Amino acid sequence: MKPADFLPLRGRILLIDEIIEVRRGYAKTRVRVEADRPFFDPDHGWPSWVLIELIAQSVGIVGGYDAKVAGDPDPKGFLLGTRRFRAGQSWIPAGITLEIEVTEAYLDPGGMAAYDGRLLNHDIEADCRVNLYRQMPENT
Repeated sequence: MKPADFLPLRGRILLIDEIIEVRRGYAKTRVRVEADRPFFDPDHGWPSWVLIELIAQSVGIVGGYDAKVAGDPDPKGFLLGTRRFRAGQSWIPAGITLEIEVTEAYLDPGGMAAYDGRLLNHDIEADCRVNLYRQMPENT
């Protein structure tokens, strides 16, 4: 499985390199911090706020997976915001491989949802909750 199988993002803005695992309400993904990536600062690496985007893209993979399972050919979702973003450092240096885990906290029938995301790297601490709207398939 590739991230592009579940996300509409293409090109350089698609930051997730690999899907390790995806199932209903859950994903684990991987990305390598490289100098040729968007948002990269040559003196420092990635600013920690890029982790919010990585978590959001991982959530998008869950949504795309759920939509494929439900037979929805054109899923839509919108990131509304984040809460409690916490990062143990300001910059993520080049050459590090990050693993991101996202878990559904809730999904109401109207499509409002929240996911908890965190880094699984033991030497880098970061987590947050993202709030979003997922357009639910017509048949649910």
